[in-house]
Amino acid sequence: MRTGSNSTLRVARGFVNFTWYLGLAGFAIMGIFALIEVFSPETLSLASRGSLVVSPQILGPGIILELSPEFISPELYRLPGLVWGIGFVAIGVVFFAIHTLREILATVSSGTPFVTENAIRLRHIGFAIIAGGVLKVAVEMIVGLHIARYIKIPGVGIGVRSSLGIETFLFGLLVLVLAEIFRFGTELQEEHDLTV
Repeated sequence: MRTGSNSTLRVARGFVNFTWYLGLAGFAIMGIFALIEVFSPETLSLASRGSLVVSPQILGPGIILELSPEFISPELYRLPGLVWGIGFVAIGVVFFAIHTLREILATVSSGTPFVTENAIRLRHIGFAIIAGGVLKVAVEMIVGLHIARYIKIPGVGIGVRSSLGIETFLFGLLVLVLAEIFRFGTELQEEHDLTV
């Protein structure tokens, strides 16, 4: 393997491993907040006791809308349990994809990237990307409905809008196609190894 390839591989493995451990820390923090929300919801709902003054903002393309506290129910600051549940599933999907990528990089480092398992791993990553996009839409819809429920501004209607980003779906589909190409390449490599 060339030196440039080795350094690129080292950077890729370092980044993926860093992301893995950062994700573990984030998962632990999210778990702590979820437990607090379930067993002691008043701890996180500081705004309802007046000890936290927050001016929520709605961000849009080219616009920031700051909201006055009189239009906001204190319940806004409590996330629905379903968001926590979907969040944990989404993090599980991300961890699965990162773990799978770590396995692929390990085979590349060992000099044996063209194995059937890597084609299967790439396929799994493609499905994980698509599943992550669907979970993102679910969280956006639930959070949007939650916000619409607890923010009341006279004369202003608040709706919910979300969409499965076509780019996420296409990226997942691209990885699935690459997995099939990789599978075909692996079969050719195996045939070549048998004939040599």
